[in-house]
Amino acid sequence: MAMIVQARAADAGAIAALAEEIWREHYTLLLGEDQVTYMLDTIQSEDVIRQAIESGTVYWLVKENDELIGYVAYDLRESELFLSKYYLKHSFRGRGIGRYLFDELKQVAIENRLPAIELTVNRENTRSIEAYRALGFHVLREHVGDIGGGYVMDDYVMQYVIS
Repeated sequence: MAMIVQARAADAGAIAALAEEIWREHYTLLLGEDQVTYMLDTIQSEDVIRQAIESGTVYWLVKENDELIGYVAYDLRESELFLSKYYLKHSFRGRGIGRYLFDELKQVAIENRLPAIELTVNRENTRSIEAYRALGFHVLREHVGDIGGGYVMDDYVMQYVIS
């Protein structure tokens, strides 16, 4: 059974190493090697993760039998829980762990009296979009954002309404 441990700034290196593994496996075909490397260096690096944790972003380490198998990051905003990271190693997907994590995130939103959970997902990432739809998310809007280095994030903003 998977378990959640709240990450500390000292865990940033382990999270960054896991991000490297997951992102290269999942995103290289979707975004290309150069963009994946750029994004790992600029938004998934140890320093960036450490700074995010120190600034109040909540990171969860997802473990099974003491193995780090995934991570989640979110921010509590005025009108929603913003889910910025929601990643599992490939070999642990499809086992109900993602749903377990989502149920825990819903509980956090409810406890904080937030009416929704929002996230962004690449518009070409059809497997993830299907998984989010299965959890009850719907597309709220499209968003294109410049992330530097000549790259853009071409995303859907998806929302789950807490009922």
